[in-house]
Amino acid sequence: MAEGRNDREISAITERLKFLSEQNRDLRDAVDNKLSETHQATRDQISHTIKTVQGISDQSAKLIGNVTERLTMLDETNKQVVNFSAQLQNLQDILKNPKQRGIFGEYFLETLLKNAFSPKQYQMQYNLEKMIKRERK
Repeated sequence: MAEGRNDREISAITERLKFLSEQNRDLRDAVDNKLSETHQATRDQISHTIKTVQGISDQSAKLIGNVTERLTMLDETNKQVVNFSAQLQNLQDILKNPKQRGIFGEYFLETLLKNAFSPKQYQMQYNLEKMIKRERK
């Protein structure tokens, strides 16, 4: 009787071990599936993040290129303004001196006359004394 009881207990323990082994395998499979799903989700998220960062990087590179181009244009414009300012200062210096202002005016008058009339229609440095003497005669 004791032997039959031991066999039943061994049989019950064996059945219980089989059941626990199956539960353990099922739990391992469930954990493995969850880990695989989590791993795939993490990979997908990382891939999405990399694409987003690349897009932002490309946009930043374009923006930096545009800003650099515009700054270069502004630098050129600034140089032109500084050059123009220096030229205006030179002109102002020339116009301060009455003699230089007169020479400057004569130059532009002669240029204007050359553009408007033929050489026979005007004369530069006309001698007024000769004209007065001729009129008195």
